[in-house]
Formats: sequence, C-alpha cells, structure tokens
Amino acid sequence: MHLPRVMWLSLGHVCVIVGIAGVALPVLPGVPFLILAAVCYSRGSRKFFIKLVRHKTAGPPIRRWLRHGTIPPKAKCFAVGGMVIGAGFSIFFAPLMWVQVGIATMVLLAIVFVLTRPSQVPA
Repeated sequence: MHLPRVMWLSLGHVCVIVGIAGVALPVLPGVPFLILAAVCYSRGSRKFFIKLVRHKTAGPPIRRWLRHGTIPPKAKCFAVGGMVIGAGFSIFFAPLMWVQVGIATMVLLAIVFVLTRPSQVPA
C-alpha cells in the first residue's frame, strides 16, 4: 500500500469517526463527514467505499449527494438550525471580535451553500 492510498484511507477513517460523533451531537453535522469519508475511501479503499455507500442508514444520503448533489428539505432545516445554534454559542464565547466575525462569515457561507443545493433528485 503506497503513501497516498494510506493517507486517503486514514482520512476516511477519521471522517467516519467524526461523522458518527455528529449523529450523537446535535451541533456537529454527521452526514457531510460521512460524504467526505466516502470521497476519501473512493481514493483509498474500494472495499470501505462500497461498505459505506451500501450502509442501511448512512448510504442513502451519501449516494444521493454523490449522484445528484441534492440535500432534502428536512436535512437543510436540521443543517441550518445546527449551524445557527453552534455559531451562536461559538460567537458568544469567542473572546475577540475578529474571531466572532470569522465564525459568522464561515457559517453564513455554509448556510448559503446548503440552501442553494437542489432539494429533489432531477427527473
């Protein structure tokens, strides 16, 4: 196994761990990390890629994103809500104004990205 493949496989494992944590923590998104894990596995391990995209629970949103780039409306609501809550706490506890502005800017860009993705699979 050569270095780039090991790197992609390792990064995929880290993303799966963070994605699983995101399922339990309402402020941390799980599915985007699982999608990122699928991308990493596609470059590092066909076996893990297939296992992830065929997973009973995690597989459908990953396949939907990889094939069509869509985010269902319910997922958009949860994503935006989680980002707003997480950003609110982060901004409240951030000691410096430039950090608060940076957090707000990144979250606003992420919200715009989520809301501008299609909601339905094209016919």
